[in-house]
Amino acid sequence: MRRCRDSRHPMRPGCNQAAIVGSPEMTNKPAWTYSRAWTPGRIAARVTSGAKERLRRMQTQLSSLVLRPTPPPLALGLVIAPSLIAAETLVLYPIEQVAPVNGTAAVYLLGVVLVALAWGFWPAAAMSVASTLAFDYFYVPPAFDLMPTRPEDAVGVGIFLLVALLTSAVADLARSRAVEVSQRRREVSMLAEQQAALRRVATLVARGVAPAEIFAAVTLEMARCLYVSETQVSRYDGQGAADIVASFQNHGSRVLAVGERVTLEGDNVAATVLRTGRPARMNTFDDANGSLAARVRELGIRSVAGAPVMVDGRVWGVALVGSRRREPLPSNIENRIADFADLVATAIANAATRAELQVSRDSLGVLAEQQAALRRVATLVARGVDPSKVFAAVAHEMVQCLDVESAGLFRYEAAGWSFVAVSDPAPERWPSAGDGRTLEGDSILARVLRTGRAARMDSYENVAGSTAALARQLGVRGTVGVPVVVDGRLWGGAYVASMVPEPLPPDTEARIGDFADLVSTAIANAATRAELRVSRDSLGVLAEQQAALRRVATLVARGARPSEVYSVVAEEIVRCLDVDTSGVWRYASDNGITLLAGHSRAGTQYLPEGEHLTTEGDNLGAMVLSSGRATRHHSIENATGMAISRIRQLGVREGVAAPITVEGRIWGLAIAATTRSEPMPPDSEERIGDFADLVATAIANAATRAELIASRARIVTAADNTRRRLERDLHDGAQQRLVSLGLQVRLAETKMPTEFSVVKDQLSEVVGGINGVLTELQEISRGIHPAILSEGGLGPALKTLARRSPVPVVLDVAIERRLLESTEVGAYYVVAEALTNVAKHAGASTVDVGARIRDDKLCLLIRDDGIGGADPAKGSGLIGLIDRVEALGGRMRIDSPLAVGTTLHINIPLKQGYS
Repeated sequence: MRRCRDSRHPMRPGCNQAAIVGSPEMTNKPAWTYSRAWTPGRIAARVTSGAKERLRRMQTQLSSLVLRPTPPPLALGLVIAPSLIAAETLVLYPIEQVAPVNGTAAVYLLGVVLVALAWGFWPAAAMSVASTLAFDYFYVPPAFDLMPTRPEDAVGVGIFLLVALLTSAVADLARSRAVEVSQRRREVSMLAEQQAALRRVATLVARGVAPAEIFAAVTLEMARCLYVSETQVSRYDGQGAADIVASFQNHGSRVLAVGERVTLEGDNVAATVLRTGRPARMNTFDDANGSLAARVRELGIRSVAGAPVMVDGRVWGVALVGSRRREPLPSNIENRIADFADLVATAIANAATRAELQVSRDSLGVLAEQQAALRRVATLVARGVDPSKVFAAVAHEMVQCLDVESAGLFRYEAAGWSFVAVSDPAPERWPSAGDGRTLEGDSILARVLRTGRAARMDSYENVAGSTAALARQLGVRGTVGVPVVVDGRLWGGAYVASMVPEPLPPDTEARIGDFADLVSTAIANAATRAELRVSRDSLGVLAEQQAALRRVATLVARGARPSEVYSVVAEEIVRCLDVDTSGVWRYASDNGITLLAGHSRAGTQYLPEGEHLTTEGDNLGAMVLSSGRATRHHSIENATGMAISRIRQLGVREGVAAPITVEGRIWGLAIAATTRSEPMPPDSEERIGDFADLVATAIANAATRAELIASRARIVTAADNTRRRLERDLHDGAQQRLVSLGLQVRLAETKMPTEFSVVKDQLSEVVGGINGVLTELQEISRGIHPAILSEGGLGPALKTLARRSPVPVVLDVAIERRLLESTEVGAYYVVAEALTNVAKHAGASTVDVGARIRDDKLCLLIRDDGIGGADPAKGSGLIGLIDRVEALGGRMRIDSPLAVGTTLHINIPLKQGYS
């Protein structure tokens, strides 16, 4: 067996591992028997290869010597340093004969470098001084004298000393950095080696290898990775001792044997780990007491470190490593041991649960079988199979899954109970399904009925009652039953029966309960399937109605005309309520009703729009007006009144109506009617009421909108009248007075003598100022209310505006008749304000203005080629234009893309108001 060349690293390749694994015996055959014939060339190659190998080994040994983390013993240095100086002195003697003395002094620096690399700066400094003295004594004239006679020699000796000291410092620094790099490489290598070892052990753990094999592998890998001579895994016995379950030792070492029990009294790492539950170490056992510490000293172990093996939160054991070297174990070795201890803990936990897993696996097999059976039954339930088939399947599956002789279902009845399904090798022995039996004495049926919970009876011997007698007759020894509850009510139960003396397993109740739950579900499903179908249809109807209501609400929100809303509501009522006809009616002043909009299915007649009916007699109009609520007319065959007679002509058999209430007053009603014999759904009143509410909202919105438009119109009219009055007052008052005053001043100017030329000039200036004021006042008067608008109409007024606009205007007016004064005034001011906005903000070069009458509407178009980007939301003058147009019942649309220009589309009705 090969020994490791480095005794400090017993587990490097080549080390003895006989304590764990045996190595093959070495063969006794000489090495030459394995080689081919030797030739001179092969011999030379072998010699060269051997020389290179020896050189490589020398370099490795020198590197390991120089790069040791701790220097060699100083005593060794005290021997080597004088030897190096003596050798250098002898080597220098023949060199000195052929070379200058100062140049040959560099030979002494070799020893300085070696000492600095091996022992550091201060020994190298001493070596530098000694080398300087030797060089001075032997080779600096006069020989064998320490005092140089020439100054240049003294300077040379000083320079040599300085260079030697500097060389010592540089070599020491290089050594320190090399040691640091080597140490880091060693740490990385050790970490990689430990990770590989942990992976190997983890692989064993994952494969479920026996714990003893894993313990042995852990001790081997710890010795290999941590470079220690002894490793061990021990288990605490809970009585102050530990059993050694695995150990490893270097060849020839004495160590504690596997299976040996050691007491933990005194000072030792195992006791400390047990007490603290944390990693621990002891760097020396010289002063430790206790039998285990004495045993450790006897084995020659100097330091020990260990980490706990934690299993399920408690200290199961300890992983230990020991070293026989004088140096203490590395500072982080506890953490590295802990990694292996964690794997040991995992292996123990795995081993502890393996048996449980096996039991669980068996249980899972049983559970899987039952789950499969439950799925088969659940599939039947989900498919809506008839309950009787589900009952038979449940009885059969319970027999198969619970490994019993018989199983079945029973149902409680008013006079007792009866079987609904039985599974048995001889079913003819059992009472037929549906045969009622009285419930007497003690039995699982009586217990389940009494408690509402699962029950069992392991024997029916000496039990009174007809049910117990039936069980004995059938050979039943023990039974277990569970309740079947449907909608909170005890419906019946499920049972299994055994014909052997041994009691049924303790989990039988729970397992039967799963089947009982499926039976409950099947019964409940059968009872509610029709309801679900009806509910599904109702949901579809509700979704359709909600969509219809959204469509109507969208119309209302858009401000559509009430007549349009009436028509859409009548159409949606027919579609959503699945009726034949519908209509929106309004109460008249005589309490009659007038049809505003109606709709009917294809092939069904209905009244024409505008038809008026009285509400006398028995009809929906009278019923809604008197009650104020939605109502229904179930049959009109025997009803009286003109309205009913008219409705009977259309074949209507039943109708539903809901009031349309506006501002607390019944404004009208919405009616839905059918010609079919089947009654309308019970929720028809509520559903038609939703449409009636939307009609009421549309009417209220229309009224509010009309009031708003009227209010705006009044405000605009008042403002226009005020402007007209101001213009008339200015024209008849201030303007006339200014004209008269100007004439008087002009007359005074003509009568002024020539010698008063200065005064005449001043009077002339006054006349000019009066004329200027008069001109400005006329401009203001035209802006307030142009007279030409009243005299000539909108066309001439727009031409005047175009002439006065600072931006060129292309005018296209096609209006041949006078319009309402309010329309002309509104249109004039809209165009005037638009032209003002263009001049101020648009930066346009031209404006197109068009005016024409189309479809009883005044259509205005104002388009510029300016910068665009007009937005009423930003508070521009466009808001005032919109208000004025809407006050006239019109609409204004703005198109203003950036860099393209702005276009105003204005439509003003010639007949304002709503019908």
